[in-house]
Amino acid sequence: LYLRLDESPVIESEEVRPGVVLDFNADDQVVGFEILGYSGGCRGRISRRCSSGWRDASGPGWLPL
Repeated sequence: LYLRLDESPVIESEEVRPGVVLDFNADDQVVGFEILGYSGGCRGRISRRCSSGWRDASGPGWLPL
């Protein structure tokens, strides 16, 4: 699964946890992230967030990377 957050060019990528890769721009801001091995679909706690639409990622209930 890859999500692009910004259209600025990716300068560097870093695997911050096993299976989680962040892409950074020239200003060291995260512009995309990839979850390796993702097979699709939403399950459990995450599915409630998927079914209710996008929310502020800083809000309660979001799983930290």
